[in-house]
Amino acid sequence: MKKRGIKMDIMPFIKNFSFKKNKNTLFIILLIGVLMLVCSKSLFASEKPKNDKKANETTTVCADNAEKRLSAMLGKISGAGKTEVMITYESTSEKVTVADTKTSKSSSDGSKNESSGERVTVMQKDGNASSPFVKAEVNPKVRGVLIVADGAENADVSANLKKAVCAVLDVPIHKVEVMPREK
Repeated sequence: MKKRGIKMDIMPFIKNFSFKKNKNTLFIILLIGVLMLVCSKSLFASEKPKNDKKANETTTVCADNAEKRLSAMLGKISGAGKTEVMITYESTSEKVTVADTKTSKSSSDGSKNESSGERVTVMQKDGNASSPFVKAEVNPKVRGVLIVADGAENADVSANLKKAVCAVLDVPIHKVEVMPREK
């Protein structure tokens, strides 16, 4: 009966509520609701994006290092002058983890043998935290390379820069562009 009594108390309130007179109240209630939704997403966000951010930072550091090393080597080519390199990738690096497969066999009616497998990732402990055991890290595929060089106006120098990049990064020549530096 209490439920019915509460319901009866609310119903007259809803019937007598004037939307025209209480626009400010409705606006404030709506604003509070939106703020609660926004705050709850930021307060209860999982820590997974932090790990993704760390992986992206590692990939970015490796890519920057590759660009600097390649730029230094290309600068040593005869006539190239000062060079800058930009490498674009199709994705980020991928980590291959080790997994155990637990199989179980069961027979029903004595004639049928069924086997099922469950794949479980092998974990390693680092102090209090545990992380998946990484077997290998696959580097991303190169999408394209841009070289800006002082000597790029010379066709021979430009061709030598392209050949060097193709050899080092194992990319086809049509994915490498050489541009002259602004003077």
